[in-house]
Order: sequence, then structure tokens, then C-alpha cells
Amino acid sequence: MKQTFEELLNRYSIMVERNIEKRYTKAKDKEFVRKEIEREFALINVIQAAGEHKEKMVDTFLTYYKRGESMEETLLFIRKVYGEDVKDELDFRKVENGISLPIYISDEEKELREFVMNAKKLKHFFIRYLAFLEIEKNLTSLFIKFDLMPALTKEIQLENKKASETNSNNPVLIKWTGSRENRNEFVQLIYGLHSSGFINNGKGEITKIVESLANIFDLELSKNWQSNHSSSIHKSKNDYEPKIFNSIKDAYKDYTLSLVEGKRKR
Repeated sequence: MKQTFEELLNRYSIMVERNIEKRYTKAKDKEFVRKEIEREFALINVIQAAGEHKEKMVDTFLTYYKRGESMEETLLFIRKVYGEDVKDELDFRKVENGISLPIYISDEEKELREFVMNAKKLKHFFIRYLAFLEIEKNLTSLFIKFDLMPALTKEIQLENKKASETNSNNPVLIKWTGSRENRNEFVQLIYGLHSSGFINNGKGEITKIVESLANIFDLELSKNWQSNHSSSIHKSKNDYEPKIFNSIKDAYKDYTLSLVEGKRKR
């Protein structure tokens, strides 16, 4: 559940960032659009966390999420505390003129109870909330990146052109020559390097890292590469080892043996 949640969160964040990029890069007045986007993000988060009872629910979720608790257990706990355990009538009663009267929960609490009992709505709410929270925090750096992108793209194009002119047999500086039919091998390799801490000490958004490296290696990933990778994991057996890791290990052994043998012959 946690992996699926994180993947959905990453995919949603990427989609939102791309929408921001489109709006910002095509704007005639970038400062105007920038302020407009900033206001929208501030408003969205206020709306999402609006209401005292929903705010408590969000605080509970964030506490468990930041601790790294199981996503499945976290959502089950929220459904129990803010849904299943909430009854129309409170356990205590009020007394008026010597008569004991029941106390009922507010309409807002009833609405929250119905909301948290819808598993799909609850999950999507937190995906949206976390995505907008994180992007709002990084909006300034995103706008800086969008401003720099045209210059960086031009610089990369010039570097590739120079490389092409220097060596006509090598028109692309770095190229992925693995199986084009099995792009998942490339994804497995990058996930493995990232998970083991060899890329960015295992930190950073893995989906963006995969897509950035795919661009560097001139590899076009499919639109559904994330779901394809996730599907391959769930279908695999416990003792499954991706073919690419075995291929790399065997190839490196052959390489080192050839060097040793070559040295002996000399």
C-alpha cells in the first residue's frame, strides 16, 4: 500500500509540476502568472485543511506519515478514529430541567465521518494534500528552474553538436544500447542504484531521477513506465533477480578475468 501511495503521489506531483511549467513558460507576464500560481496554491491548502475536525485528521495523518508508519495502517487508524468509532449520539448526555437529553454530533462531524469511510476519496485527498504542500514549499526553486531551462537546453544542444562534429561516428554523447523492448531493465538499474545509495545517497524523487537519466541516455520511456515497473515487482517471485543485474555482474567478471589473463600472457 505504501509503495502504491508513494508512486501515485510522485505521478500526481509530476503532473501538477508540468501543468505549472506550461502555464509559466507560455506566460507573457511571468511575474503576474507566478503570483497567480502562488495565490492558488495557498488557497488550495487552506481549503483542503479547512474545518477543525478535518484539520485534526490531517495533523494525525502527517504525524504518522513523517514517522514512516505503514500507509495501510495509517489510513485504517484514521478511518477508525474519525469514522468507525464516531456515533451519531455522544456517550455523555446533558441535563436540562432535570431531564437527561442526548447530545448529537455536528453536521460537520457527520460529513467528516462519511468522507473518511470512503477509502478512495481519503487516499486521493492525502495525495493531493501532500503534493500541493511539497510543491508550494518548492515553488520558488521551480520558477528558477523554469527560467533557467531554455539556457540549459541550448547549452546541452551545443555540447551535443560539438560532440557530433568531433566524432561523426558518435552523434549522441551517451546512449542506452540495452533492449528497447524492455525499458524496464533501465528502470530496474536506476532504482537499484538509488535504493542502495549510489545516486544522491538514496534521496530525491526517484521518478524524476529515472526520467532525467533516461533523457541523458537518449532513452524514451513509455507513458506507463511507472505502473509497468510496479506490475513487474508484484508479479515476480520472492527469489526473483532482475536479469540486468546478473548480466552486469557476469560481464564485469569476464572483463576482470580478461585483464588478469592478458597480464599473465605478457
